This record gives sequence, structure tokens and C-alpha cells, in this order.
Amino acid sequence: MRSPSKLVVRVGDGPNDLPWIEMNGQRLATLDHIDDAGRVAAIIAGVDPDEVDRVVQEVRLDFIREARQKLQARLDEGVTCPCCKQYAKRYKRKLNSSMAAALCWMWAHARDAWIEVPLAAPSWVLKAREYPKLAWWGLIEEKPRQQGSKARTSGVWRVTPLGADFVRGCSDVPRYAFVYNGEVQDFTETTTDIRHALGDRFDYAELMGFDR
Repeated sequence: MRSPSKLVVRVGDGPNDLPWIEMNGQRLATLDHIDDAGRVAAIIAGVDPDEVDRVVQEVRLDFIREARQKLQARLDEGVTCPCCKQYAKRYKRKLNSSMAAALCWMWAHARDAWIEVPLAAPSWVLKAREYPKLAWWGLIEEKPRQQGSKARTSGVWRVTPLGADFVRGCSDVPRYAFVYNGEVQDFTETTTDIRHALGDRFDYAELMGFDR
């Protein structure tokens, strides 16, 4: 008489191990292919497929929840996501001199009016390609793309009220932003002003047009 098949869902010990379905000690499928394989294995093993689905979903949710916690805990050092296998890292980005200089140019050129930067900006702003990052600090904002446009961005930007205060030396902003997947998650408590952000590379008065 044939003994009944044994169907279980297991979770590995490694940080990047995916849960898998196992029947009679043989691994059948990991989490990313577990649904179809699990139902087929359930039929072979004589187990209710709906019960397998329930267990699989519980394991899936627990795994994703734990994976998210582990990912967040190791973002600063960099880690491979156990779910999608992509490398993930949170970066500490400084408000650098190229960003500060671009903000000065935008304010001197158009104040808080919209600017089509790719057409209007000098070559040193475009070559650095740092100005869009000013949006992480809320110093500039981009105009939404026109409906039906296939362009990735509108390319049209303007200085915000906070950007106006910062560029005129009326306020400070955090020196660093912590950025993950293109989104700001936090800032440092350490701040900077426009002149310190420019450093020695650029002349504040010249950028703002004070010497004209």
C-alpha cells in the first residue's frame, strides 16, 4: 500500500531564502512560483488545495513582512531584496555646490517664474545635472507634464517660497537628505545656508547678479 504524500511549506534560515513548498522531502517551488505548484502538489498529495492556498498566503505575508523589516534595517549598508533580488540602498545626499549654484541661477534668471531649464540654463547647469535634486529639499518644484505628453518629465521648474528664502540667505535647510528609491525618507539635523552650500567653487554675488 502506497503511503500518503507529505506536503509542507518551509522557510529557509538564510537572509535571502524564499519560502518553498516541499513534498516527500523534495523541493517543488519557491515563493515566486508557489501558487500553481502548490495546488498541483496538493492534488497529488491528497490534500485540500484551498487549505494549501491558505497556508501559502500566510507564509507569503509573514515572509514579506519580515523581509521588509530586514530590508529597512540594512538599507544604509545596502542589501539585496529577498523578494525581487534587486539591490537596495539608502543614500546620504548632500546639498552640494552644484545644486546651490543652480538654484542661484534660477532665482537670478526668473525669480519664482516657471523656467524651461533644458532650453534656458547655461551649459554648466545642464552638464552637472544636479538641479532636479533641489526638489528633495523642497527648494524647487516641477510643472506637471501636459496631458498626452510622452516625455518623462516636463523640464519646467520654478523656485518655491522656501527656495526663495534659502537662496536669499533668509533661512537654512538640512545639509543632507537620506534618499531611497528616489524618495526622501529623512534629513539630518545639521543645516546649511546658501553660502556654505556654494563653498569655494562659486561666487555668490556673481551668481545672483549683485556685481552687475
